Amino acid sequence: MARVNIILIISMFFYLMVSSVGGTKIHVINDKLWCVAKDNASDDVLQKGLDWVCSQDASDCRTIQDGQSCYIPNTLKNHASVAFHNHWKKHKGNVLTCDFNSAAKITNTDPSSGSCQYI
Repeated sequence: MARVNIILIISMFFYLMVSSVGGTKIHVINDKLWCVAKDNASDDVLQKGLDWVCSQDASDCRTIQDGQSCYIPNTLKNHASVAFHNHWKKHKGNVLTCDFNSAAKITNTDPSSGSCQYI
């Protein structure tokens, strides 16, 4: 009986989180999900992902420019996270847009800090 309840709870959770239309979009509950660089992603893969995002739409990378709100901390991981998240949000949380050659992940932990606020 407990096993059935656990399966039911897990099924309900995934039903609420994943759209049944194509299965590629996440319904964000209270907008509390972020697309960020993985801790174990190599610098090479992060840089390629960052370069790609910035080449697709420079507005995704404006806040990571010198003097802008998300320039600090000036690290590849931070800059990639900001750009990845901005790109992901523009595509309405489509799971496929938060991968970047396996360099990114979706998290429920807000990565915002100081003047850099992820929207």
